[in-house]
Amino acid sequence: MGHNPEATDAGNEKTDVELHEYNKEWAIKSKANLVELRATRNDKEVTSSLTALEKAAKGSENVMPYLVKCCHAYATVGEMAGVFRDTFGEWNEPDFY
Repeated sequence: MGHNPEATDAGNEKTDVELHEYNKEWAIKSKANLVELRATRNDKEVTSSLTALEKAAKGSENVMPYLVKCCHAYATVGEMAGVFRDTFGEWNEPDFY
């Protein structure tokens, strides 16, 4: 399962990727877990940790300790990524065609 640096992007290399079928039951359970998490976590801590992360991202501090605090407050990956999107924007691959 390695990458062959000599291969081109012409589709000549077989990629070893394991695909999983969509599992509706798993998706329903995951959404229910997220709803429960958001209902039981301390929203004040989440907001505070996300605000501190945003301040660090806008400055020059290392954001890793702030990400850890967000995780301890049970902020979701989507919420943390949202802080970075709001701060730095989204990168869009340029069109070459």
